[in-house]
Amino acid sequence: MHVFWRSYVVIMQHSVACVEPLIVSRLSLLRFGRAFLSAVIPLSAETREEGDVFAPKFDQNGLLSAVVLDSVTKDVLVVAFMNEEAIVRTRESGKVTFWSRSRQQLWMKGETSGHVLNVVEILVDCDQDALVIYANPAGPTCHTGRRSCFYRRLVSEAEDVSALVKVNT
Repeated sequence: MHVFWRSYVVIMQHSVACVEPLIVSRLSLLRFGRAFLSAVIPLSAETREEGDVFAPKFDQNGLLSAVVLDSVTKDVLVVAFMNEEAIVRTRESGKVTFWSRSRQQLWMKGETSGHVLNVVEILVDCDQDALVIYANPAGPTCHTGRRSCFYRRLVSEAEDVSALVKVNT
């Protein structure tokens, strides 16, 4: 459960007067349309970039990019997309959940294989439209069975037909 505030927007430099705490879960807020304050209260660029309010900035499809790194090795494991519900589920479960653009549904990484990504830390970029997630993988991350989805290097000077070289991950 999380404390949210019933907020009233004051049209003076986007200030917000908060009164009376309201205890609800983010998932229950999703049922009413939005889980984040930014969907209800407009934020200034300064507040979004320098403030303490988590106000994710989704693209026109309701998504943002998420880069998952191994918390120990710092290797990139996977890059995928998250919508509001994926972020909420990730925060509440401690296991990384994405939005599949091809299947148009949520998918928790490792839900069928057991190779989940256990969240250690989530970093938010300056304008809140991308996340870096440090996680402890419980097995291979890639659907090919590899530790990382990034197992090939692009050789810039090579022709496209032979430009990918496998690397150890």
